[in-house]
Amino acid sequence: TLKEFTRIRIEAHRKAKGRRDAPRAVTAGEMRDAELKARRKLKSELLGLFPVPQANRADTARALEKFAQWYMESGEKPDADEMWQQAMDVFGTFWNAARMTDESGTEVYGPAAQRMKGVKIRVPESVKTEFGDDWNDVRRQLFGAGIYVTDAGIELDAKYQDMSEAFPGMFDKHETDGKAQLEKMLEIAQAARPKALTLEQEAKRQGIDAEKMMSDYLMGTTVAIGDYMTALGAQRQSWKTGVPVGMTIDELTAYLDNKAKMDAEERIKGIAREDFRATPAMEKLGIRIENSVTGYGQAMALKELERARRRAEYRAEKEAERRGATQQEKAAARAIARGEMKLSDYRFGGQLKRETVQALSELYGEAESFSADAIAEHKRSVKEQLRQNMEELIGQQLPQHKPGMAAMNYMTPKRICMALCGQKVYDAVFRSVSRNGGEMIRWVQAQKEKVRFFRGADGKEHKLSKGESRVVQMMMEGRAARDSAAKLNEGLRENI
Repeated sequence: TLKEFTRIRIEAHRKAKGRRDAPRAVTAGEMRDAELKARRKLKSELLGLFPVPQANRADTARALEKFAQWYMESGEKPDADEMWQQAMDVFGTFWNAARMTDESGTEVYGPAAQRMKGVKIRVPESVKTEFGDDWNDVRRQLFGAGIYVTDAGIELDAKYQDMSEAFPGMFDKHETDGKAQLEKMLEIAQAARPKALTLEQEAKRQGIDAEKMMSDYLMGTTVAIGDYMTALGAQRQSWKTGVPVGMTIDELTAYLDNKAKMDAEERIKGIAREDFRATPAMEKLGIRIENSVTGYGQAMALKELERARRRAEYRAEKEAERRGATQQEKAAARAIARGEMKLSDYRFGGQLKRETVQALSELYGEAESFSADAIAEHKRSVKEQLRQNMEELIGQQLPQHKPGMAAMNYMTPKRICMALCGQKVYDAVFRSVSRNGGEMIRWVQAQKEKVRFFRGADGKEHKLSKGESRVVQMMMEGRAARDSAAKLNEGLRENI
């Protein structure tokens, strides 16, 4: 009834007024952080299910990012058919990227390959001529297998006869053709290498039903994706609808009343804010940011992008080091990764090997996909958002030109704002700047006070000397290694 409904609203309003921690809806920043955390867990589960080598993980990362983007941008209740299609796309990417290692060839041909590894052989010119244009490619393959072609090595025929005596079942001792001998040695060396097989190839090798294997992997994928969506369900619902998580009917009624007041105040203020919140790290330190347009909620996402880029760069450099890549090969690979050149634009030979450039370009390309331009783009968007907010408050477009230095010295932000826009805009923008400046000074002084004295091993209060303070500051600024403190005398080391 109307009477009962009115009673519920009044009681709920009283409850909400007496609570400091009134429930609120999930913010966009919190939703992004929660999604990244859930996606990392999903990635870990799928990589535990699918043996995806490092070289193929860029594709799987993009597939997960595409799925996450769809899930976050879809409606309050995602379409079931579309959800299944998106899940199948993730499964297909991981299925195609997974690789199993077949070492059966190593067990059979490994001893023969080991006997040839590191051997220097001299190949007659007649044999090189028989290979024709393929000789350089054959020589590179021999080099990769650990068989080195030189002018001062053992004769090809002599080495082949040695192998036929040691492994008569693999090498025909009656073979005298030099080209055939070299091809046989290369064949055995390559057969001894472990081979990367797709999941379908592995199923065929082991005599397993590939469709049954695919069904098992699909089941594991759907379970992992279901866990991902379940972990985000309540927060996503709150973020989409604007209703706080886990509210009772009474709390919801009071929340809607208070939200109307807050929305009215926010419209009057005329500028976006993030509820005095900053990054998780700043919150742990007790720092609160008022009235920000910076978008601290994206800090973790930008940080993850930078970490991924650095990891990709590290993998590329380690691969370059492993291959002994030259500076020319690195430069060519980076140019290809940036799209400035194509592989076909280069003439390979000498210190520029095609295989090395191609492999490194793929790894550098992965690093380029996590472009550091995301931070610069975020800064541009923040500036544009601030400009739009100001133009709405002022009621006219802001000038694009920049004044001279003399004018800028006089035209402080506060003077310009008060002269052009009055108290309203000043309160919306610069009052917060002043308060945040005071918060900064308060926090810095509090940290200084914390380290002014310390309790030593004797249980008494001690004060750092000027020299000790200088060393501590250098360590905190990264200009001195913490390990260097171990070289100091015991008393000084304890203080620092």
